[in-house]
Amino acid sequence: VELGGIEPPTPCLQSRCSSQLSYSPGTTTYYLPLVDSAARFRPTGQPRENYDRFMIEVDEAGPDDIDELIRLEVGLFEEDGGVYDRFADTSWPLREGRKDFEDLMASPDSIVLVARAVASHTIESIGFLAGYASAGSPVRRPMRAAVLRSLYVAADHRRSGAAQLLTEQFLAWARDQGAAEAQVTHYAANHGAARFYDQIGFTEQSVFRVLPLDGA
Repeated sequence: VELGGIEPPTPCLQSRCSSQLSYSPGTTTYYLPLVDSAARFRPTGQPRENYDRFMIEVDEAGPDDIDELIRLEVGLFEEDGGVYDRFADTSWPLREGRKDFEDLMASPDSIVLVARAVASHTIESIGFLAGYASAGSPVRRPMRAAVLRSLYVAADHRRSGAAQLLTEQFLAWARDQGAAEAQVTHYAANHGAARFYDQIGFTEQSVFRVLPLDGA
């Protein structure tokens, strides 16, 4: 099978291949769904016959990806913080996102990954992950932690394997950084995020609570 001049590798069944992932700059990981994608995964406005088979490509983002990363981050803020946090500033990505992604890409302690749907006639950016390595809390014993800061996959491409591939590539990078643990936070009411991170193997360690007051 050949898709748009790209010969796909053997499909990676996640239970079999996740432990084999290793990170190196420029590495690309592919996931080929084994079922008909149908309209659920088809880019808007494109003929169905062009997208019955596609690959998910995950690699390290570069400066040319920043416009698409901002677009995806806007979706994250609107669907996550905009729903679960009454003080979330959903305009932040449009105002500060470009410099933020530039700073992340310039730092040796950070990583930005982009997921793309690769089909015979198009390549579409469908998700991203941003993370960084940290020295950890000063009130814990010295260790290096990998913080998964942001993870988002566009609604039309959820359940395609993209979120897991992004996370697995991040965890491979974290191990390469010598991190002792990976950390992530999510809104308590975002039950989909909770289920996903449970499946990856994250466990709850602390709970952040808020009490609304009369100040605003």
